[in-house]
Amino acid sequence: MVRPTRYLSPYIAMPIARLSAAALLATTLSLFDARVHAEPAPPPTSPTSPATAAATPATATDAPAWVWWEAERPKATNFPNRNPFAPTDDKGRNALSAGGWLGAEKPVTPLFLVYDVAVPRTGTFTFYARKFWRHGPFRWRFDDEPWRNCGPNVALLDDVSLAKFVNANWVELGKVELGAGKHTLRIEVEAGVGAVAFDCFVLTEGAFTPRGTLKPGTRHAGAPEGWFAFDPDADHATQPAALDLRYLNEASAGEHGFIQVRGDGFMHEKNGEPVRF
Repeated sequence: MVRPTRYLSPYIAMPIARLSAAALLATTLSLFDARVHAEPAPPPTSPTSPATAAATPATATDAPAWVWWEAERPKATNFPNRNPFAPTDDKGRNALSAGGWLGAEKPVTPLFLVYDVAVPRTGTFTFYARKFWRHGPFRWRFDDEPWRNCGPNVALLDDVSLAKFVNANWVELGKVELGAGKHTLRIEVEAGVGAVAFDCFVLTEGAFTPRGTLKPGTRHAGAPEGWFAFDPDADHATQPAALDLRYLNEASAGEHGFIQVRGDGFMHEKNGEPVRF
């Protein structure tokens, strides 16, 4: 029997000692094609200095590099010293990467953040930010690249509650091409936004599943007695899956047009191929 849970948990909601035959079969089938394709990642580094976000050194030439830095340690900023959304208890502090974050409410002037980010090698990186829900749309850029926007409807990749109506969420900002060495990240927030707060940022070459304060390659420390942590490696589907039904779909959605009724059946608009439902 699956225990009800109020939020997504890193632990499978199923006591090991109480697995029914049906549940065991379902779990086995779900893991049937679980292969280890994730790149090995180096261990997290110690906290960085305010001036420069230190790159995580790769343990092998083909290991994905990643860089993590704290939002509250900028090189330059005009954010106020007092953060109205600062945690007030251990629950809130433990929910943040380094126990705190940087924020403001209804700023009367535009706000900015500047960070020096040391990238270990040339490559294509995906840029993520951990921020206060969808509050505080902003624009960002590395060096002199064109500005890019994070709007109010950005997709939230996870959700961690600090307090009532205060949540920290990872968002994906896009891919960037960066050369090895130091780069300057600038973030700007318009005046008058209702609320804005940032916890941390990460650039990563490899797979990254946002899960609160866990850094790339980091796993959950353990699970309560009678439970086990479901924390598999990322599967990049580099080999055919035994249960892969992708071949039944179109190469891209709508490739053969709308589905239409013709006679007693359904057919693709463009090629007349019959479709069964």
